[in-house]
Amino acid sequence: MRQYIARRLLFGLIVLWGAGIIIFFLMRFLPGDAVYMVLGEDVSADPRALDALRVRLGLDKPIHEQYLVWMSGVLRADLGKSLQTDEPVVGQIISRLPVTLELMALSTLLGVVIAIPVGVISALRQDTRLDYILRVITISLLAMPAFWIGTMLLVFPSIWFRWIPPLGYTEFFQDPISNLIQVGFPVFVLATHFSTSIMRLTRSSLLEVLRQDYVRTAWSKGLRERVVVARHALKNAMIPVVTLIGIHMGRLLGGTVILESIFSLPGVGRLFLEAVINRDYPQVQATVLFYALVFIIANLVVDITYGWLDPRIKFQ
Repeated sequence: MRQYIARRLLFGLIVLWGAGIIIFFLMRFLPGDAVYMVLGEDVSADPRALDALRVRLGLDKPIHEQYLVWMSGVLRADLGKSLQTDEPVVGQIISRLPVTLELMALSTLLGVVIAIPVGVISALRQDTRLDYILRVITISLLAMPAFWIGTMLLVFPSIWFRWIPPLGYTEFFQDPISNLIQVGFPVFVLATHFSTSIMRLTRSSLLEVLRQDYVRTAWSKGLRERVVVARHALKNAMIPVVTLIGIHMGRLLGGTVILESIFSLPGVGRLFLEAVINRDYPQVQATVLFYALVFIIANLVVDITYGWLDPRIKFQ
């Protein structure tokens, strides 16, 4: 197990390095000048101010030298300072991380609580009216983008009831009720979109396991349906579901980028979007590395969970 984890971590470092290369050069090739974004539009008549800022930020050097300087900083755990705020980019990510983690944790919990029971019910009542209704609802929700659902949650209540869901963010320990109300709407949107594919995979995976010989043997012994499903079928059916949950952790990060902006939540996703708009190179690069790190850790946890779900799986 230790050797397997060590190999995965080494592979994760290679992935981080590759992600760093891609985002570094991609940001430099995007149209627009970061210096103009820092100084503002009024500096177009003062070339000296532009040149002085380029020298201070190191943007006057060839792009390969800029990359080497940035990589040397990364190896020293120094990802640089924001071009907009002149604050360490890691500090800004850490300060906004609790908001994003709360969204991800609550939406994952709510999505799993909704998806797995609904998927199990749909599988056990295959081809019944209830199964068809659940599948139609699932496919309909899957076809709706998360940002569109979030926008409609703001538009329709304002038109029909002259009421807008609360925007902004209050810390949980400061006012738990206000916090849950404010994050409740984006959590609902993320959980709804998250749960649809989990529900479909739970249904199909459980149907496949229910046709296995050992499950038929359990049925023939006269065991209750709840016992057969919970003790014999569901655990094995969860292996592909756990894989999809791990993959969706990354998709949740992508969903927070838009929803945090829609609902005015000061999370990492909103920080990333603002950094892209402002051409804040260090902030974008650091945030992408953070996203890649979350992907790597989530997939490692998923792989380790396989051994708990199915002891026959051996790590080499």
